[in-house]
Amino acid sequence: MFLNPELQDFILEIGTNFKQLDTFLRDLSSRTHLLSFSSARLRACPIHSRILHHQETLQKLVLVAPGALSPEVGKWASSLPMLKSLQLDLTAGR
Repeated sequence: MFLNPELQDFILEIGTNFKQLDTFLRDLSSRTHLLSFSSARLRACPIHSRILHHQETLQKLVLVAPGALSPEVGKWASSLPMLKSLQLDLTAGR
């Protein structure tokens, strides 16, 4: 119910393996037009930009996860026409 078209900012923090992450992100992307998306993960897990490619209204993108950045994510982030803030933390551990 909270994934409605009026939702603007979304913060996702994952500490353990979330097997339905791709399904959840597809649902999020199909129902919203976010201004801000933040993802923090303790384990290495790639961000699948093809799932979030509909989020063209993003102004702020925060990716905190080892292995989160790939050429695919870099290309996607650079194509976001409204992106004003990009934060990456790619350290392996804390």
